[in-house]
Amino acid sequence: IDKRIKSGIAVTAAQVRQIVQEVVYREQANKRQTMTLNAYLALYQEQAEQGVRKTQKGTNFSPGTIKSIRLARHQFEVFQVKSGRVYDFNDIDYGFRTMFLSYLYGDKKYNVNTAAKCINTLVTILGAAEAEGYHNNTKCLSRQFRAKRKDVDNVYLTKEELQAMMSADISHLTKLHELARDIFMVGVYTAQRVSDYNHITKDNIKTTESGDKVIELRQQKTGTWVSIPVKPELMEILKKYNFELPYLCEQKINEYIKKVGEVAKINTPVTIENTKSGKVAFT
Repeated sequence: IDKRIKSGIAVTAAQVRQIVQEVVYREQANKRQTMTLNAYLALYQEQAEQGVRKTQKGTNFSPGTIKSIRLARHQFEVFQVKSGRVYDFNDIDYGFRTMFLSYLYGDKKYNVNTAAKCINTLVTILGAAEAEGYHNNTKCLSRQFRAKRKDVDNVYLTKEELQAMMSADISHLTKLHELARDIFMVGVYTAQRVSDYNHITKDNIKTTESGDKVIELRQQKTGTWVSIPVKPELMEILKKYNFELPYLCEQKINEYIKKVGEVAKINTPVTIENTKSGKVAFT
């Protein structure tokens, strides 16, 4: 601006604003020209997995959040192939939202919460990209753009049913069924998420000054340290595995525990409301 004035060139207010924009936001403009939405999604996932990108609290992303990022990115890529179109930052509008949700409900048969997780994870990543100067599409960052989740009907077991599961004769089943039952019961006695109690080892077992045994662990989702008293039933299971509880993935635990429940004659009918493919159904 000073150079133009010294040269005797008249400078209008509009020209001043344009010059400031070009100089101050030159780096952001260059970013926008080189970074695509698909490239940013890949970068975001990689940085989250490697611990380079942190949460707003300055901590690493939890395994559950990384799983959500992978799911959202994968389904977004598959949706683009199906629709025959490559979407970029400025293409994410309400029209995209409608079609993407239709794909998640119709093609993937997702329930309302899984579909909402995909949409909302994308919105979070788009918000990070906007903050870093890669786009200025604010239409997709509003609260209304996010998808609403639905409260889940939770099924619980009574104390008597839990006891029946522990005393059931499952010798005719596999060792994995027995392991799944034991891991499941550790979850019952610790009242922790499967992502936490499924990784308990000897290092988590501590002895207090009064001589009591406790389990100390940092919750993966919240990062909070918790101290859990070891009840006699829990101690029996932990001793069985020499305080090194074997790992079994959540899907396998859910699969095997159902069979154990059948053997224990846990068969009380329960009605569950579920929204799948955009339709409410009762099972």
